Amino acid sequence: MFSKHFIGILLVTSALFSMGTRIAKKDIPSSSKKNEKKQEHQLQSQEKEKEDLKDSTSAESSESSEKSHHQRDDQSSVSCSTHTQSSDETGSAADCTCVNWPIIAKEALSSVVNIIATQQISQPKGMPGGMPKMPSGSLFDELFKDFFDADKSPRKVQAAGSGFIIKINDKFGYVVTNYHVVADAKTIKITLSDKDEVNATLVAGDERSDLAIIKFELSSVKKIKNIKPMSWGDSSSLMVAEPVMAIGNPFGFGGTVTTGIVSYKGRYLPNGAQQDFEFIQHSAQINMGNSGGCLLNKQGHVIGINTAIITPNAGNVGIGFAIPSNEAKRIIDKLLDTGYIKRGYLGIQIQEINDDLREGMNLDKDGGVILVGSVQEDGPSNGILEPGDVIIEFEGKKIKEARQLPSFVSNSEVGKKVTLTILRPKKDDYPPTYSKMNVNITLAQVPQDKDLSKSLSQNQKDVLDIEGFSVRNLTAEEKQSFKKDFSRKQTSGILIVGVDKQFSENHQFLTKGDVIESINSTMIIHNVKDFEKYIQKAKQKKLNSINLQIWRPISQGQGASRFVPFKLSVADHDKKDEKKEKNKD
Repeated sequence: MFSKHFIGILLVTSALFSMGTRIAKKDIPSSSKKNEKKQEHQLQSQEKEKEDLKDSTSAESSESSEKSHHQRDDQSSVSCSTHTQSSDETGSAADCTCVNWPIIAKEALSSVVNIIATQQISQPKGMPGGMPKMPSGSLFDELFKDFFDADKSPRKVQAAGSGFIIKINDKFGYVVTNYHVVADAKTIKITLSDKDEVNATLVAGDERSDLAIIKFELSSVKKIKNIKPMSWGDSSSLMVAEPVMAIGNPFGFGGTVTTGIVSYKGRYLPNGAQQDFEFIQHSAQINMGNSGGCLLNKQGHVIGINTAIITPNAGNVGIGFAIPSNEAKRIIDKLLDTGYIKRGYLGIQIQEINDDLREGMNLDKDGGVILVGSVQEDGPSNGILEPGDVIIEFEGKKIKEARQLPSFVSNSEVGKKVTLTILRPKKDDYPPTYSKMNVNITLAQVPQDKDLSKSLSQNQKDVLDIEGFSVRNLTAEEKQSFKKDFSRKQTSGILIVGVDKQFSENHQFLTKGDVIESINSTMIIHNVKDFEKYIQKAKQKKLNSINLQIWRPISQGQGASRFVPFKLSVADHDKKDEKKEKNKD
């Protein structure tokens, strides 16, 4: 490089020197011809020396450049070979600088399978716990019929997905895939790399982690020698921008290979779903049908299981998510060993504290992000945590995002006593102030969902319209049903039987059938008069926002409690405008 630059300088200098020579010739006096000839001879000699120097330097530079080029090629070849060998021995992603994707793909394709699972669907999915089954003619049947009127006729659907072989014994081959690919499947068929199609059965699955294991009989496979399990890699060693390869069955096109890079580590999905681990975000193209397929590193080891994409149009836009191999292997090993996953359980429902809730709670920005919505009355936190508590630490770890707590709890051992640091609102303190304290809770195992029938009477008397709601007191029969069918000891509250969506934007989170239990968890509502009194009290203190604690029946025997922000300033403004319009009339 130095030689080339030096030549360039020489060429420019030589050109300028020749120009100066031509100019100098015009300025020589005619009376000194002898001196003119002498000077001209000297200039010609200098020009010849410069030309000789240029040719010599150019030749040396060319030779040096060619030698340097060969040296770089040799070094590159040695470096690539050395690094590849190093990566094979240590499995470290950081050691490998060159990737032979064709060889890796050829090896991996023999272990990747395409999956077709036939399911019989009796009713639409999408609501937690399924569609509510309310007794005909009951209050909740009437309240919710507008929301859940759908075709319930059985129909068969086929789910296409991917998987890869992780284990082989004398009789069976075991395949890992996503739970949502094979859940509730009546039949499962897999297609091997040589187009051999065989039946498979579900061994074990875990809906929460979206992982499942299926198996197939080796006796039904024509070319057993072509089948071999894949090796797990260490997902913790991945680096952002490291190349990865995805293999799967997008849109039914089996054996599809794509490559990309690791875009981000430690990503949470934005759909609010339960998540006990952080996903690998990558840019290798995956689409519908890639679910359950493998994500490989530069050594050909599985470092992720492709699960989801973010897309506005059902097509790939370069944002894919994979379950990290370290998390997947831990869960898969437990499923193979016991057939199920034991997870820690606090027995509470939580919600994230947004800005609107924070204002109504009188909580500063550093005051925590998790609000306890309800406490299961027969759960491990009963009598220890209370609705309205703010959880700020788990075992000394500060909780910066609401989704961190479920992950901490789920990955803790069942029966372990854990310490939570909380902020508890002081009773009857309005607006709320808080006491900081530590509580100890012994984690239980996540219980099975209960399947209970509901029977709530319809009673529309004593309905009161207030703040855009139509509310009434709970009947004795309804309170008894809450105790029996929903295992609820707390039966206070008022029932919403109508919501005026035009009255205020605050009502968009509320619906018929919701039970308003308290304001900010500190002001318990026993009847409509309590609700009316507390609203007036909040207005007298000129509060801009309060939080309504509501409970909503979801499905058989299941309900959810949460806090809903309500801005009083907006409600007052609406009423003032309404009053002005009446005065005009």
